[in-house]
Amino acid sequence: MEENVNTQKNYLNNIRKDKKQIEIFFNDGTKLIGYVLGFDEFTITLLVKKEIHLIYKHAIKYIKIYNRQEF
Repeated sequence: MEENVNTQKNYLNNIRKDKKQIEIFFNDGTKLIGYVLGFDEFTITLLVKKEIHLIYKHAIKYIKIYNRQEF
């Protein structure tokens, strides 16, 4: 039987396990930088400056690993 691979789940789970800081860019142009604490089908829980944010996935444009040294 072929295993069904969920790319989104794997990506977020690896970020969470590796404790990588990410940038979440929203549809309205704003962004948050923080650490993934958890996620489910509809939401992501993000730790931002000692505050926990519950983010609905439908509001997200894209996610990337945070790199402070971008030019």
